[in-house]
Amino acid sequence: MKESIPSIEANVKLNENCNINLYALHPEPPSPTEAETSTNRDAELLIVAKRVKELDEPVIVFGVLNDVAWSRSTRLFRKISGLLDPRIGRGRFSTFHAQYNLLRWPLDHLFHSSDFSLNEIKVLPDIGSDHFPIYAKLEINAFAKEIQQENEATSKEKVMADENIEKAFQKTFVKIPI
Repeated sequence: MKESIPSIEANVKLNENCNINLYALHPEPPSPTEAETSTNRDAELLIVAKRVKELDEPVIVFGVLNDVAWSRSTRLFRKISGLLDPRIGRGRFSTFHAQYNLLRWPLDHLFHSSDFSLNEIKVLPDIGSDHFPIYAKLEINAFAKEIQQENEATSKEKVMADENIEKAFQKTFVKIPI
């Protein structure tokens, strides 16, 4: 939602029969030096979640989401998007802060549609950033969709998502009385 923070939306053609929708995100983190609240970050994630839910093609969403995997906003993103988190049941995969051994959090995320199966996931060694890189090897196959169940949002969660998006837009666009 902020012009100075890049995001990428791409459709990659693997072959004549297969396109993959990729979303690389880096929403503004809630911190004293960036944004006072997580309202805009949460709205950006939910807008993408609603967009990918409507797609009939395979989807991968990844990036520095500046939120931990167990937060309410990340869980809501999974439910609204229907995407899977390959880390669930496999570990924390803490990627931030690379320079502090005792305080590390999983702020870098990867979500995918049930068209993919996970072959490998791991946190890679330090590359000089404050985040460790994360590596995942996904395989697209018909069997994956049969054995994996995508997340499903309740009607209450859908309303909550819409309210969170609306709150961000109300905050962004101040109405000036005439």
